[in-house]
Amino acid sequence: MYLMQIFIPTTDHQRQQYDRQQFTSLKQELTDKFTGVTIYARAPAHGLWKPGPGVVQTDNVVIYEVLTPYIDLSYWNELKSRLENVLGQQQILMRYFSVSIV
Repeated sequence: MYLMQIFIPTTDHQRQQYDRQQFTSLKQELTDKFTGVTIYARAPAHGLWKPGPGVVQTDNVVIYEVLTPYIDLSYWNELKSRLENVLGQQQILMRYFSVSIV
């Protein structure tokens, strides 16, 4: 079993909140495809990164998680590209782990 995580920023580059419909659509798509999704949205995670020397950028992110028996990289790459395009982001972080369910 695999756990896929998707880190979605809550605002655009001008710090304007994204339309809630973007989050609702992603939740519906993941629920339909994987029969469930966990969303960490109550207290958005705070991310920091350095794109260059002396520069620190921040984002608040909501994390979406799904369990799946296999990783279909073509689906995940297409979703990643679509989210980056729709949200105007250079990169959306997605990662997956092999997990055991007890």
